Amino acid sequence: MAQLLEVKGLQVRFEGEGGAVRVVRGVDFDLARGQTLGIVGESGSGKSVTSLAVMRLLPQPAGVIEGGAVLLEGCDLVRLSRPEMSKIRGARISMVFQEPMTALNPVHTVGRQLSESFELHRPDMTPADVRSECLSMLKEVGIPDPHRRLGEFPHQLSGGMRQRVMIAIALACRPDILIADEPTTVLDVTIQAQILKLIKRLQKEHGMAVIFITHDLGVISEMCDEVAVMYAGQIVERARAAELFESPKHPYTKGLLECIPRLGTARKTVLKTIEGMVPDFSSLAHGCAFENRCPLAVSACRAQPPALEPAGQNRWTRCPRWKELP
Repeated sequence: MAQLLEVKGLQVRFEGEGGAVRVVRGVDFDLARGQTLGIVGESGSGKSVTSLAVMRLLPQPAGVIEGGAVLLEGCDLVRLSRPEMSKIRGARISMVFQEPMTALNPVHTVGRQLSESFELHRPDMTPADVRSECLSMLKEVGIPDPHRRLGEFPHQLSGGMRQRVMIAIALACRPDILIADEPTTVLDVTIQAQILKLIKRLQKEHGMAVIFITHDLGVISEMCDEVAVMYAGQIVERARAAELFESPKHPYTKGLLECIPRLGTARKTVLKTIEGMVPDFSSLAHGCAFENRCPLAVSACRAQPPALEPAGQNRWTRCPRWKELP
């Protein structure tokens, strides 16, 4: 199957007072049309920075893509000029951010912010056509009384409504790829379910590919075809979602799955955790980044960084001792 998006050897560093720190270290993944890829990992693992790098939205001037390629049907987005990338962003790749209250502009109405997508990418549309499309998008994402909502400001909407507005803005120009970065983190469980159902429906209707970034493995199991597990700026395991949950091939993935509470667990049972902390990017060891927290670690794990190698059909792991996992 021809790939819509290919990320190859992506490396990102941040410049600070203490010097440069590499926070994404050779990330590779690909995405086909209609596919949903989940990127999962603890906070600080590099998930959001990876997505911002794909969108060319790294904080400036600190964030720098120092290596690798992001190929959209063969076109390397890393090498595009800012004006060229502006034509891609929103039209072919869009993003829904973690916190809609900070992503939406508080001093502009919903209608003004939604219309910007059409004005930028569809300059042939008349003001009447733009308004009609804005109303249509609000209806499509399930916002009641869209005529009134167009004139309201973000603070006048609930959290769920603001997230729906963000999705409407992201999908306004029918992009090929939607990146959803923790789109349900700040929402209650009922609204979370509605937003996830909405993204699934819109993906099916428009044939989009979706990159779903989260630390919630329950969301991953419900939404994704394939999963990439990130740790310390690298992908440590990739597999189809069902296979990853059934038999993880990396100690970190196994640890994440064991941390999930089970309904059948006896009351007051102490929940399992992964001992230790995510390492500081400025002082990563030469070998495996997970070595100091890994139950399988041996001295060889400190000697050299492990490569992402096959661990079965269509799955990969960054642990050479994966066959010893219980």
